[in-house]
Amino acid sequence: MNKFKLYHMFVYIGWFAIIYYCILKIFNFHIAFAGFWLIVAILSYITHWILKNNLLENSWGKILTALVSIGLIIFFVLEGLIIYTGTIEDDRITDYVLVLGAGINKEQISKSLRFRLDKAIEYNKIHDNIPIIVSGGMGKDEDITEALAMKRYLVSNGVDENNIIMEEKSTNTYENFKFSKVIMENKSKEKDNISVTLITNRFHMFRAKYIGINTGLKIYCYSAKNEIITSLNFYVRESFAYVKELIYHYIK
Repeated sequence: MNKFKLYHMFVYIGWFAIIYYCILKIFNFHIAFAGFWLIVAILSYITHWILKNNLLENSWGKILTALVSIGLIIFFVLEGLIIYTGTIEDDRITDYVLVLGAGINKEQISKSLRFRLDKAIEYNKIHDNIPIIVSGGMGKDEDITEALAMKRYLVSNGVDENNIIMEEKSTNTYENFKFSKVIMENKSKEKDNISVTLITNRFHMFRAKYIGINTGLKIYCYSAKNEIITSLNFYVRESFAYVKELIYHYIK
């Protein structure tokens, strides 16, 4: 690709980022991470100007180019792992099913959370004797806990309520596992090597699995589909969230 095509490509990237930002805001005004796409747009137009004016020809420019290239390689490798892990649907028998919460509006579950719960129902039809832990506390603009909303949905779709365990204190993915593990250990005769069928959306599975393993659980993925419009936003977000999780894990 010659220089003319390269710097014009960044104009198109900038326009795409702005349009995608607008689509996300129309879809859900409060959606997380949407502002990132405005940053992408600004950086794209700056890059277009830099390349157009040949400002990377000196040694500092070459160093910057090398660093950005390395960063992009790491990003795309990480995205590949995130996408691959989200394709796994392992329906083996485990000790527990764990469904992670995903936010509700008042008492109504979100579409992403419904996808997770539908996957739990699917698994329950295969193994109806395995306890299902629904994990999620009460957040802003929520009138009940996510766990209670999840239980109601599962019961209304034929899952035995006696087979559902609620974890109602967690506010993030780490706490989902931390508090759910306590429940599992209290109910299990064997407290080591507890196996868990993890259910969350495809974009979230890679990081969630990593966190689950680090809490001492044996994790098997049973991925639920994503919301189509927001998929790109959340796949990109998960790369940064995973790096943040790695840093937190090694410095704590």
